[in-house]
Amino acid sequence: MPAWGHLEKVSVIAADLKKRGYPITFITGAEFRDPITALGVGFVPLDGSDRMMSEEDMATFFAMPAGLDAEAFAIKNVFIRAIPDHYRTVQRVFGEFRKKHGRGKPLIFVYDGSFLGLTPVALGADGIKPDVSIGIGLAPLSLRSDDTFPFRSGKQPDTSRDAVKIHQKAYEEQAEEPFFKGIHEALVKEMRGLGVEREVPFSIFELMNWTPDQLLQLSIPEFEYPRSDIRAGVEWVGALPVVGMADAKLPSWWDDVLQAKGNGKKVIAVTSGSIDNNPEDLILPTLEALKDRIDVLVIATLVASDGDGLEERVPVNARMAKFIPYDMLLPYVDVLVSNGGYGTVQQALRAGVPMVLSGVGQDKAQTGGVAAWAGVAIDLQSRSPGVEKLRKAIHELLENKKYASRASELAANYDNYDTLKAFDNAIQDAVKRLR
Repeated sequence: MPAWGHLEKVSVIAADLKKRGYPITFITGAEFRDPITALGVGFVPLDGSDRMMSEEDMATFFAMPAGLDAEAFAIKNVFIRAIPDHYRTVQRVFGEFRKKHGRGKPLIFVYDGSFLGLTPVALGADGIKPDVSIGIGLAPLSLRSDDTFPFRSGKQPDTSRDAVKIHQKAYEEQAEEPFFKGIHEALVKEMRGLGVEREVPFSIFELMNWTPDQLLQLSIPEFEYPRSDIRAGVEWVGALPVVGMADAKLPSWWDDVLQAKGNGKKVIAVTSGSIDNNPEDLILPTLEALKDRIDVLVIATLVASDGDGLEERVPVNARMAKFIPYDMLLPYVDVLVSNGGYGTVQQALRAGVPMVLSGVGQDKAQTGGVAAWAGVAIDLQSRSPGVEKLRKAIHELLENKKYASRASELAANYDNYDTLKAFDNAIQDAVKRLR
C-alpha cells in the first residue's frame, strides 16, 4: 500500500532480498519513487492517484470526527476505490514479465497483505496469476474462526463449552452492522465491475488474509489467539530487526536518555499513530500524568508533526520529537504507551517492553485485546483514555513486574526467528516446488 507506515516495513524486506541477489520490481505510489529507487530496485508507480486519497478526500476525512463514519470513508477511499487501478497495475507488470520471460522464470509476488490489487484474479476475474503469492502480515490475523470473536471486536476468545456458538453469533451480528455492510457493498461493487462473479467473502479484512498462497505473519504464535481451524499457508516469522526508510537520526537531547538510564530513572515512551495522531488523545495526557515524577524521563514521538506550538506543554521530565528510530530507543524503555499500531507493538515485544495500549480504530482494538490476553499490556480500550487512567496504568506496569517478565519471555521467543531469512526461505521453497 502507498502508505509510509506500510512501506517502512515492506521496504526493509525488499532491500534484504535485493542484497541476496533477487531481481526486485517494487510497485507502490509515485510519491515514494525516490526512497524506493534508493534501494537499488526497479520501481513501478501504481495507476491512479499518487497519494492514498485526493486532497479533496483528505480534507473531507480530516473534517470528520474520529469514529466509524470517518474510518468507513477511509477504507472505501483508500482500499476499495483503488482496487481497479491496483489490479490494472499488477496485471500490466505481470504481463510484461510473462512477455519477457515466458514460463522460463517464476513470477513470485511478495506484497503487503492489505494490498487488494491481486484479489480480483484470486476471486475469478480475468488476468494473470503469479506462480506464487506471498502476503506480508502487517496486522493481527483477521481470519474467521470458530475459536475467536470477529476481527476488530477487541474481545478475547470465549472459553466456555458454548464458545463456538458464541463466536459464530458474534460474526453474524457483525455482518449486519452498518459499518461492515456498507464496506462490503462497496467492495462487491468494485469486484463485479472487474468481472468477479463468485461470492465475495464477507469481510474485507478476512480477504486480506485469504488472498495470498502463503501468509508470512510478522509476529509469533504466542502473540495471537489460537485457531484450530487456521488456513494452510500461515507462517509466523517474528518481527523485523529494523523498520523505516528515514535516516536513523537521533535528537540533540539523546544523551538525556542515556543519562537517565545511568541514574536509574525509568524511561517511558509515548507515541501516536500515522493516522490517529491528535496529541490531545494520548501524547499530552501522558505528559500530564507523569509531569511530577522525578524518577522518570518521558520520550514523546509525534510521528505526524514537529510539535510546533506544543513546546510549552512539555514538562521538564519529558522530551519530544517527530521521529526517533525505535529500534534504537526501545532497548532503553521501561514502558511504552501507544495507540496500538501493530508494527510498533511488534518492535516493543521484540525488545521485551510492556505496554499501555489505547486504540479503537483500524486494527488497534484487535491488537490491544491480543496484547492484554498475552499478558504484556494493559488495554485501555479508548482513543482518549484521560490522564488518570494513563497514570494508573503506567504505575501498574512499573510496579507489577509480571508484565515486564512476560514481555521478556516473548522477546526470547522472537529471538528464535530470522525474519528476513524467512522470506528468502519462502521464495526458495516456492522455486523448488515450481521446478
